[in-house]
Amino acid sequence: MRRLLLLICMILSFSEVSLSENKRAILMVHYGTANDTSRARNLDVLNKKVAEAFPGYKVVEAYSSNMVIEALAKRGIQKDHIRESLQKLRQQGYTDVTIQTSDLLDGVMTALIDDVAREMRSDFDTIRIGRPLLWGLDDCRWITKVLTTRISAGSNGIVFLVGHGTEGPANAIYSELDYVLQDMGHKNYHVVTIEGYPNFDNAVKILKEEDHKQVTLYPLLMVAGNHAVKDINGNWRQELTEMGYQVQVIQEGLGSIKEVQDHLISQIRKLINQ
Repeated sequence: MRRLLLLICMILSFSEVSLSENKRAILMVHYGTANDTSRARNLDVLNKKVAEAFPGYKVVEAYSSNMVIEALAKRGIQKDHIRESLQKLRQQGYTDVTIQTSDLLDGVMTALIDDVAREMRSDFDTIRIGRPLLWGLDDCRWITKVLTTRISAGSNGIVFLVGHGTEGPANAIYSELDYVLQDMGHKNYHVVTIEGYPNFDNAVKILKEEDHKQVTLYPLLMVAGNHAVKDINGNWRQELTEMGYQVQVIQEGLGSIKEVQDHLISQIRKLINQ
């Protein structure tokens, strides 16, 4: 009996050591938003869904935008940067970390994640880095099916998917998505951007060429935050209305859509199982 008890104690002790040596975490990295409602509907919900999908992992978040972090800090809301989150995970004994961004593009912010992870790689046994939501052709085809099912152009309408835009080469994914939309037969759907190309002027040009009366503006953004409120539902809507168009703005972020949540969870699972 004493031998049996000793054996059980040894097994339990070994299990505890093994678990402590392989504590696993998922770090969700968001650009972030200062809009409380959008944060709750998109980022918080996404984090919760990931935590539910991976019960054996500690799921934490980090923001990549110092501007957003500082704005929230002034209101007493604490959000860690990527480096701070990784440092805390290291201090808590986590050795296996999977980093998944909620960024749409493989641009400046994903490069920042790579840089920080490279600096801290030696602090962990394993660091995996997931790719952004729109990384290539398959992702463009997938999001086309999701959004064209979700958003109707109507009989004489047109839908503009309005992304943020960037000056770098990552902006090319918007053109690829637009081409995929046309190639898959969705002629009344176009991709434009707030700060990149194509932009608002290009949207107006399309409207004049195609003679549509009803316009739907949809934020091609993970979070329908300040850009969606001020630019899309503000300036863009006002100018198009003054031009005589009937304008509808759908105020939702991609992070609130189940298919997008499931897609990111699937990416995380594939990354972990590689």
